[in-house]
Amino acid sequence: MDPNPEIMTQPADDSSIDGMMVPQNTPPVDSSDRKNLQIFPKDRWNFVLITFYLLGIGILLPWFFFLTAYTYWMYKFRLLPQNDTLLHDILGDDDDISDLQTVFMGYLSLVATMSSTVTLCIYPFVGRKFSLSSKMYFSLFNMFLLFVITTALVKVDTDHWQDNFFYLTLGTIMLLNFSSAILQVTIFSVASLFPPRYISAIITGLAIGGVFAAIAQIVSLWVGASATGSAFVYFIIADVFIALSFICFLITQRTKFFKFYQSQSNSAPGGSIQYEQLPSLSNTGSLVIRRVDYTVIMKKIWICAFSVWMCFFVSISLFPSVTVTVQPVSERGNVWTDTYFQPVITYLLYSSCDCLGRMLAGIIHYPTKSDWKVGTFALLRTVFIPLFMFCNAQPKTGRQHLPVLIASDVWYSAITVLFGLSNGYLANIVMIIVSKTVDPHEQEVASSFMTAFLGTGLSMGSGLGLLWVRLL
Repeated sequence: MDPNPEIMTQPADDSSIDGMMVPQNTPPVDSSDRKNLQIFPKDRWNFVLITFYLLGIGILLPWFFFLTAYTYWMYKFRLLPQNDTLLHDILGDDDDISDLQTVFMGYLSLVATMSSTVTLCIYPFVGRKFSLSSKMYFSLFNMFLLFVITTALVKVDTDHWQDNFFYLTLGTIMLLNFSSAILQVTIFSVASLFPPRYISAIITGLAIGGVFAAIAQIVSLWVGASATGSAFVYFIIADVFIALSFICFLITQRTKFFKFYQSQSNSAPGGSIQYEQLPSLSNTGSLVIRRVDYTVIMKKIWICAFSVWMCFFVSISLFPSVTVTVQPVSERGNVWTDTYFQPVITYLLYSSCDCLGRMLAGIIHYPTKSDWKVGTFALLRTVFIPLFMFCNAQPKTGRQHLPVLIASDVWYSAITVLFGLSNGYLANIVMIIVSKTVDPHEQEVASSFMTAFLGTGLSMGSGLGLLWVRLL
């Protein structure tokens, strides 16, 4: 067998030889060598796979619930008799809403986006100084602690310290997104050592979190829960998911399946050097040292990096800034149009199709490499910008510039379906392609770069969303 380390790659999937699990790309071996062939352990009961689904859900579920609890935040920051806020001089008087209500959601998005983007941009250069396990435990514990505090504050009367509660909430959001960004990069780095379906599990889990939050909102509307009651349930659910993810990851690290794949890429603290024991058909292995070249990695993945940036840049510039302003064309005055249209079509339908698209990418696996097909697919999604802007979007300031050309709830729903499917498929397929494109010792840095591009796409897209609304 050729001992050249460059021809040894991480298995994309598993197959069996005489009952043993071996990588599909293992070269043919003589029967005399079979007894020395390295055995690949199985993921019993798919426990590791399920854990990755839970971690994917846990990354964004807290953020989704922060957004879903809109009425709760409006209640906390409502206008009180003789209420004098620190932001009063910025906006002046308003008879209906308070200054804090007016600026809260804007500040919430700004703080969340900036903290995530800064973290994702810095991580590729400093993240490798710490072990993957320590980063996982730190981020999960931090998220759990912050959300427990947020949950407890639901039952606290904050009317007499609204300003301080406003800044405390923004500080919590900043730290929460800092931890969430670390968790996101780290779990992608961990999953990149496993077969592709484990990356798909994380990416699909991200979308499942959106579906879960949308369903929770619809149920809350159906039962007529109060603003504080529904928020308390939302936050408790998030607490449970984060705690469950933490416990499952603790157990997962002890499994033979996890230890085996983690051992395929052992990073030394220092960041630029990789120590790797080469697999072979004999019981002996050699220790080699590999340097991680950021430029080489970027040359391999730049098309996928651009594609994931473009994917989320387009999606976040439209959802929810533009889509949330789309009003039903059908006759108003019934429960569907007045209460359930936005939660069902704008949130649940989009999130469900986004989730389905990610699942399809994990099954179809096309395209299979980083080439012009991926970049073209990402560029074609820009067609959704005019499509949504010509729907019946009605911002609070009124529609002043563009005409409504798509005056149909059916067509709006169809566009939303395609929008969600394409977003989910592209987001998943580029991550799968990257895991196959780079060498095992480059996986962590490649994942860091991909999530950094994803984060910058989110931040730039959210800023552009404000422009789209003004152009309506």
